[in-house]
Amino acid sequence: MHVCLMGPVPPPWGGVQAHMMDVRRAVLSAGHRCSLINITRHRDRDADDIYFPDSASAVLGTIRALRPDVVHIHAGGDFSLRYAALFVALALGLRQSTAFTFHSGGFPDSPTGRRARPLSLRGLALGRLDAVIGVNASLIAAFRRYGVKESRLHLIP
Repeated sequence: MHVCLMGPVPPPWGGVQAHMMDVRRAVLSAGHRCSLINITRHRDRDADDIYFPDSASAVLGTIRALRPDVVHIHAGGDFSLRYAALFVALALGLRQSTAFTFHSGGFPDSPTGRRARPLSLRGLALGRLDAVIGVNASLIAAFRRYGVKESRLHLIP
C-alpha cells in the first residue's frame, strides 16, 4: 500500500508536523510506502519521498505521478477554500481513497465554522472525501453541520 500524507512538513516543527511524521513512521514500520507532500509556503529540496511542489497544479501533478492508494490531508488553523478546492480536484481527477484530518479545535467557534452548511463549497467538498477526522467532538459537530455522512466521520482525539 502507498499512503501519501499532505500537509505541513517540518521544519518548522509544530503539532501537525509532529503528528504527520509519527503517522509516516507508523506506515513505514508496517511495511508500506509513505510519501509526504508539503502544502505550505516552506520550501526545501525533494528527497526521501518528501516533496515540495510550488503550485496547486504541481501538487496535483505530484499526486498523479506518485499514484498512491490513499491521500491523507492534514491541516490546522482555518479550513480555507484552498482545502475545499483541493478536495474537489482530488475527487474529480484521481482514483484513490481520500481522508482529511483537521487539527484545529478552535475552528467550530470561528465565523467560518459557525456558518457551516451542507450546500456551501466546503460542505460539498467534504462530502467527496472517504473519511473526515476531527480531533475533538466540536469538530465532528461542525463536520455534521457541513453535511458529512456519519459513516465517514471519525473522532480521533
